[in-house]
Amino acid sequence: MKRLFLFFFASLSLHAQGPGTVAQPTGTAVIHNGVVNTQIANSVVNAAMYPGADMGEQINRAIAAVGCGEVLVPKGTYTVKSTIHKPRCVNLRGQSAYGTILNWTSTSGTAIVIADNETDGEYPEGEISDLTIQGSGRYTSTGTGIFVGGDPRKDPHAWGDHQNLNRVRVFGWGTGISWGNNVWSMTILESLISDNQTGLYYPAGLTNSGESINVISTSTQNNHVALNLPGFADFYFSHCRCDYNDTCGTVGSAIFIGEHFEQSSGRILTIAGTFQANVSIIGGWALIQAATGTDVDMFYVNNPSNPQFLIQGVWMNANHPVASAIAWNGGGKNAVLTVESLPYWQAYGNIKNLLNRKCDFLGCTINDSTSGDFAYNSRGSSVDANGNALFNSLALRQTPSSSNTKSDSSLPITLNGKTYYIRLSSTP
Repeated sequence: MKRLFLFFFASLSLHAQGPGTVAQPTGTAVIHNGVVNTQIANSVVNAAMYPGADMGEQINRAIAAVGCGEVLVPKGTYTVKSTIHKPRCVNLRGQSAYGTILNWTSTSGTAIVIADNETDGEYPEGEISDLTIQGSGRYTSTGTGIFVGGDPRKDPHAWGDHQNLNRVRVFGWGTGISWGNNVWSMTILESLISDNQTGLYYPAGLTNSGESINVISTSTQNNHVALNLPGFADFYFSHCRCDYNDTCGTVGSAIFIGEHFEQSSGRILTIAGTFQANVSIIGGWALIQAATGTDVDMFYVNNPSNPQFLIQGVWMNANHPVASAIAWNGGGKNAVLTVESLPYWQAYGNIKNLLNRKCDFLGCTINDSTSGDFAYNSRGSSVDANGNALFNSLALRQTPSSSNTKSDSSLPITLNGKTYYIRLSSTP
C-alpha cells in the first residue's frame, strides 16, 4: 500500500493546470523553507522557485507567469531590492505575517506598488496577506512600504481599486502605506502599521480616490505620526488602535467606531483639511498616560470650512493635567460640534474642561451626563451651559431677573419641586 501511494505521488504533475498554463522554472530544489516548491493549483505559484537577484525580482517573475492568480512567498526572511509590482487581480501572500518577511535594504524607494493599467470596472478584489514589509527603520527610511493606485506624478491613470491588506505588518518606513489616484473600496484588516515616521498617508489633491477606505481591527502604533489623512476621502476605522504614537495625527474625513486612542502625552488628534472636515468618534477610549507634564488639549478642531465634529460615549482619562478635552477653532456659519455622554472624564480631575471656550456658538451641543453640562444652540433657540434656555425673547432661569421693568420681568413657576423664573424681555 505504501509503494502504491509513493508511485501515485511521484506520477503527479508538478504543473497543475489552471485557467492558463504557467511554466514553473526548472532546476530548483524540491523543498524550500519547509514548503514543497510546486505550482499548487489553479494558477498559484511559489515565488521562491523563480530566478532573480532578490525576492523582489522573483516575485515579479512569478506575477508575470501567473497573470491573474495567487503568488506564494514561503516562510523565511528575504532581501528585497526591486520594487514589487502587484496588479489588482493578483493575490500575494506569505505564510503568516511573522513567518514571511520581505526586508527592503535601501533607505529610499517603494517596496510594493499595487496598480495596473487595465480598465476600470474589473473589481478584482486582490490582496496582500500574511507577510511583513520591513523597511530600514523609522529614523533612517525616506521610503514607502506600500503604495496603492496611480502615482499622480508618474502614472496618474493607473488603477488600485478593490484591494485588501490582510494580516500584514508594515515596519520601519518613512511612510508605511500611501495612496494615489483611482483607489476606492479598500480594506486593511487585522494588520500592524508600526515604527514608521508616518503610518498611513492620504494626501490632498488625488483624483478619483478615497471612497470607502476601511481599516478594521488594525493597530497603528509606535509611529511618529500614525495618520496623516488631509485629503478628501471617507475613512472608516472600526475597533482599531492608535497606540503610543507621538501623535495619532491629522484627519479631514473619518469615522472612528470603538477606537482605542492611547499615548504618553500631547495632542491625540487634529481635525483639519482644506475642505469641510467631517469626523466622528463613537465609543472607545482616549487615554493620556504619562504621570508628569501638561497638555493643552486631546482633540483639536482647526478647520475654517464649517467643520463637523461628533464625539460620543468615549471613555477619557489623563494622568497629568489637560486644559480641555476638545479645543475648538472651527469656522463658518454652518460648523457643528456635538459632545455627548463622555463617561468618567472628570474621574481623576486632570481634564479640567470639556471645551476650551463657551458652547455659545451656533451649532454647538453639549449633553454630558458625567458633569451635567448641557448646551444647545440652533438658529431659533439655545440653551447655554448654565441652564439658561433662550427662545428669542423668552428665557427660563434658575434665578430671578436682575431687573423688573416692563421690558424685562420675571415670573416664578414651580417644576418638580424647584422654582424657576420665566423671563419676558423685549431683547433676547
